[in-house]
Amino acid sequence: MISDVEVADDDGEFRPLGGGTAPVVLEPASPPADGIRPRTPRRTALRWAAAGALAASVVWGGALWALWPGDGKPDDGGYSVGASLCGQFRAKGLVAALGTREGDQVTDFERGVLDRAECTFTLRPDPREARGGDTGSSGNGLRTEYGVELVAELRRATDPRAEFEATRDVRLSGRPERIAKVSEVSDLGDRAYLLDGTAEARKELRVLDGGLVVRLSIVGYTTYDGDEPPPDSAGEDPDLSGVEPMMVGDLRALLDEIQ
Repeated sequence: MISDVEVADDDGEFRPLGGGTAPVVLEPASPPADGIRPRTPRRTALRWAAAGALAASVVWGGALWALWPGDGKPDDGGYSVGASLCGQFRAKGLVAALGTREGDQVTDFERGVLDRAECTFTLRPDPREARGGDTGSSGNGLRTEYGVELVAELRRATDPRAEFEATRDVRLSGRPERIAKVSEVSDLGDRAYLLDGTAEARKELRVLDGGLVVRLSIVGYTTYDGDEPPPDSAGEDPDLSGVEPMMVGDLRALLDEIQ
């Protein structure tokens, strides 16, 4: 015959599941002669398990605190981004290499969790010193220009690292297309990449430093203004080879300026 199923109540007493008269009380037994102690009651074991889980959570929480201190917001590094971005970005190397700086324009906004500023201007070489042969020389109606765009974003609430890495080979300005070549730049912020465009004379330098993300892009183009049909060289892209050191140097100077 199968007896009634018994369950333990909060006092450690076993009672028949369907109700019964005489409870069965389990008292702690004395250690047997062979030295083997009886099993710890389940309730006591659960208490020890809960205490162990709590201790483990405290240790793990301390480890997380060490890796992501404070409230987890990115370090602003003492940077400040605002309406003075064009004035702070002197671009001495690019001006020396590509020509006279003209037409500075800046837009900016501050939202507390995100400060953003954008600076654009044009570099126009002297016609007698144009890069790439006679492109831009007087008399043939061709003019070479270089458009420069600088965007700085300072994020105070969210960490931009994941987005920065995920889009490192995708153009953010203009058409969303893959970049032909991505090169890592050392000793510039936390992480920096130099990107070469695919369809036009374009180079882009992206820098991440804490919560600051800066993007410097240069695109070269040739325009024609003449009465006669344009020469064959009108469709050639301007030469942007060798400007990478100027871009890196000018952006490093900007980081020092806005910090």
